Amino acid sequence: LVYRASVGDISYSLGLGLNKGANSDDRSLSLSISMPLGGTRSQRVTANMNQSARGSASRTATLSGNAFEDDTLAYSAGVSQQVSGAQRQTGGTFAAQYDAPNAIVRGAYNETTGSRQLDRGVEGSVVAYGSNLMFSQPLGETNVIVATPGAADVGISNKRGVRTNSNGYTVVPQALPYRKNRVSLDTQSMPSDVDIAEPVQEVTPNRGAFV
Repeated sequence: LVYRASVGDISYSLGLGLNKGANSDDRSLSLSISMPLGGTRSQRVTANMNQSARGSASRTATLSGNAFEDDTLAYSAGVSQQVSGAQRQTGGTFAAQYDAPNAIVRGAYNETTGSRQLDRGVEGSVVAYGSNLMFSQPLGETNVIVATPGAADVGISNKRGVRTNSNGYTVVPQALPYRKNRVSLDTQSMPSDVDIAEPVQEVTPNRGAFV
């Protein structure tokens, strides 16, 4: 049995469980709450708790949010505790992903009692378009090429981290095939001496196409 509700930006749930065993039953109570921390960045803290009548329990708390211009850095940090009889195990995690104009960089660190794990990676693509060579975020099956010759470092409003290169070209990955895709230039990031007639366009690519 689970009851869920929200008050403004705060959401919570309360659950009651019953696990039937061969010799006895075990009842459990769970509680989860998530709330924003406020400020100019989207930060939330989430806490979860589960307690059984037999004494086992699990507790976690996580902070997540974004940072940097255009929220290009996403991160989360958490702590956890597992209790089973006389045994207690604690742990901590941290993960982050940075959406750079020419790659996606991610990393994660996880530590529990007696164990540590570190993961990291970089993903990107290289695209040749005419005489231009573009380093971009990982490509999808269908992608859109944006050309603003002479306008370097112009952001794409609806694609986090994507910006034009020094020649004014970039790739918007992960477009939807056979549907209208809206590509909008961030006019606030344009140089003052650059004027683009159509900063917003819609394209309908075929599957697997570069348009």
